[in-house]
Amino acid sequence: MTDTLKKAIEQLQQMPEERQDSLARLVLHKIDQDRLWAQSTDAHAEKLGGLVDDILAADDRGECEPLIPNEM
Repeated sequence: MTDTLKKAIEQLQQMPEERQDSLARLVLHKIDQDRLWAQSTDAHAEKLGGLVDDILAADDRGECEPLIPNEM
């Protein structure tokens, strides 16, 4: 277990049980989302790589416009 995780758990242990449960559910949800994301990207790695190659090629050809967040 990392030092950061140990510190987080120590702080959680000082909270009321209801708050501990609430934050634990949030962490478990994020862990599940991370697992699903990893499975999805692993399953589609070749397709994602092809999309990246297509985008980089289009950018090299000058077909991509820069995104300016304040103007979106």
